[in-house]
Amino acid sequence: MNDPLKLLPVDVTKVRAQDIVVVAAVFVAVFLFRAPNVWELKPSWQLDTISDIKHKTGKNRLPLPIITDLDSDGINELIIATEDSRLKVLMLPPQQGDHDLSSTLPHLHIKTEVVLEANSSKYAFPVALGAGCEHRTVSSLDVCHQIIVVVTSDGMVHCFTDQLELMWMTEIFTDQKGSDSPYFKEIAVLVVPHSGLVLIGGKSAKEEQLQDHLEHNHQHNLSTGLTAEEIAKLPPRRQRYTKTTSEEKEHFSTYALNSRTGAVHWKHEPGDYEATKTSREDLLSAYHFKLALHSSQYHVGEVHWSQYTASLIASLPYRWQHPTDTQLQTAHFVKKQPSPPSKTPRKEIKTNAAQELNRENPNAVVIKRQKSIEVLSLDSGQPLCSYEISKDFTSVGDVNGDNVIDHVTTYFTSERIVKSEVNPCSAVVTSGAKTLFSGSICRASSSLGSFFDSVAEEDFRDERMPVSPLLVPSPPDRTGIFSHLSGQTFKRESIRSYDSVFVVASGRLTSFGPYGELNWQVDTGTSWAKYNPAEKDAGAVFVPNIQAVSTSVGGVMDAVLVTGWKDVALVSQKDGTVLSSHSMPCEPLSPVVHGDFTNDGLMDFVVHCKTSYLGFSLDSAPGYWWTAVWIACGLGTIVIAVLILHFIEEVIS
Repeated sequence: MNDPLKLLPVDVTKVRAQDIVVVAAVFVAVFLFRAPNVWELKPSWQLDTISDIKHKTGKNRLPLPIITDLDSDGINELIIATEDSRLKVLMLPPQQGDHDLSSTLPHLHIKTEVVLEANSSKYAFPVALGAGCEHRTVSSLDVCHQIIVVVTSDGMVHCFTDQLELMWMTEIFTDQKGSDSPYFKEIAVLVVPHSGLVLIGGKSAKEEQLQDHLEHNHQHNLSTGLTAEEIAKLPPRRQRYTKTTSEEKEHFSTYALNSRTGAVHWKHEPGDYEATKTSREDLLSAYHFKLALHSSQYHVGEVHWSQYTASLIASLPYRWQHPTDTQLQTAHFVKKQPSPPSKTPRKEIKTNAAQELNRENPNAVVIKRQKSIEVLSLDSGQPLCSYEISKDFTSVGDVNGDNVIDHVTTYFTSERIVKSEVNPCSAVVTSGAKTLFSGSICRASSSLGSFFDSVAEEDFRDERMPVSPLLVPSPPDRTGIFSHLSGQTFKRESIRSYDSVFVVASGRLTSFGPYGELNWQVDTGTSWAKYNPAEKDAGAVFVPNIQAVSTSVGGVMDAVLVTGWKDVALVSQKDGTVLSSHSMPCEPLSPVVHGDFTNDGLMDFVVHCKTSYLGFSLDSAPGYWWTAVWIACGLGTIVIAVLILHFIEEVIS
């Protein structure tokens, strides 16, 4: 009987152990250094928004589009409010073969649309848009018919079904009446799931009264021989109504509406829940004025935020770059319980069950707006606490997981730097009066550590359009021999920490770990250094931005989207690799909207320009070609190694 091993082209009996080791080592190397997935941003569609309307929208802005599955049919729709007061539900057209990217981009298919009714003869402009699940069907918990809520510039709220059938209309923001040109500085809508509530919050301004607020009579009252009580009774140097309108202008009003009828469940307008104010006579009398000021700085029932520290930290991080970043969210807030006396204080560990309780049983509304976080009761709208942010372009969060609120910001040459140890063009993370860490974001950091870093010419470059830092949960799988030896890997796995990501006008993106370690630094190519906002009109102001996104629907935030003047780039949060980038024919006017409008499980992006919306789809493919190159190189290495070994054996023999 013939030996089957003799049928092989290679004499197996001559294969030695070292040959097997070489082959195994090559295959292990190919597996470890296999090519990662290839990501690509592709233009998918274009929607023109040019209209022939002659109405002036003023400073009001169109709301961002929404990508969601309205009727639970497994297909996401795109909801857009247009300048001509139309609400449109659109879908991506079916792909017919390979689309030629050099040709004109296809337009979206309009599934249904409706014209928003105006409350008066004046033109109404959509300023806020929201959608959410009001209730689920009894037969199946997976079926959810969402409602769509639109707020117009005249204070009217329109609620529609998923088929754009009008459910109800109601009027809020009635304090705008009597103003010729009101506009919303900030506004947001939230449909609270399964609660029957629609939350709407906003801050309006009245343009014609801004000048009155600046007028001031410098003619001082030089009266002598008068008592404090008599001076208090003299007319003030500015009209009392000017101060009142200024307070109303800056007040953030919040409304809770019934999602089925539109009836007002509660409201928080200027003057609501205000503490008893002290008159001028009492302030200047023998009564101590400091006590009066301290007693009137909170609303009725409002306490200092330190009594809700744990709940407030759970609702962070906070970041505000653009009026569309103003948002409402629900949370579970409980006051801090006094800890019993103990020699060994126990560290509170938040379990998954407690986190689930906070999501399933909310009792508070968290308002994240410009330079402030406000917390209201979900049942009554009564203020619970507030947290003020003093510096512009500052993000807030518990960076290193020590249950202390940290401030993450930047300093440039045009800003006054109080701390002498902070160099210009630096990222600074502070916790109260203590500086946790700082580092340069305008130039490449020294690989030998911050001790060898010196101030360079790049540090004195000013930023005309700063971007707020981004706080992203630290990736748990960012490991390495150096981080393992230094213990950083164990620290990351044991705490809920954040990476701090910064970007400058040159397009350089920098990421720091929770303890100030430099994760990575990369030039994305998305620059806006040559952009001059003075040459642009007020209605077309470019907005640079960075956003934490997930490459897959429902996944973790594993990428950072950088929006530049003419480009957009997607960067891996783990190692700073530029996954994909693409040029844009226009300047983005607002943060990029992300969602899955292609229904392929990967995140897609919508860019808002002055005259159109652009849709970019994200595609992913395995790196077959690079892996094939690695395999070919591996096989070639095997052949060369075997030939060399046989040649050495023949020479020796």
